Amino acid sequence: MASRTVAARAQCGCGCAKLQNRRVWYDKMYARILSGSTAKYNMLLDGRKKQLLAPLLDDSSIHDVLEIGIGSGANLPYYATFRKDINLTGVDPNTHMQPYLTAACSAAGFPPAH
Repeated sequence: MASRTVAARAQCGCGCAKLQNRRVWYDKMYARILSGSTAKYNMLLDGRKKQLLAPLLDDSSIHDVLEIGIGSGANLPYYATFRKDINLTGVDPNTHMQPYLTAACSAAGFPPAH
């Protein structure tokens, strides 16, 4: 039985676009594992995350944020807790993260994406 694959564009170190084949089952499994470990991950790294995000969260002139590789939304609680006025745009190459990210957005109080 052949496994289905999806083509994804990625940048290699030299800057050229390489076509990579990723297995669908792997993306699904990775999304599920990542979403299941987000709460523990945030608990373990809470202080460090607050330190890393402090410049962004403390600067009230920043209203638009682009998070590349948003995954299952591990940083959403930080944006929602400290800044109610952020317009967050997140992108992730793994389309199987979408249901987990949608649930995390709802839990953090972000409106649904359009």
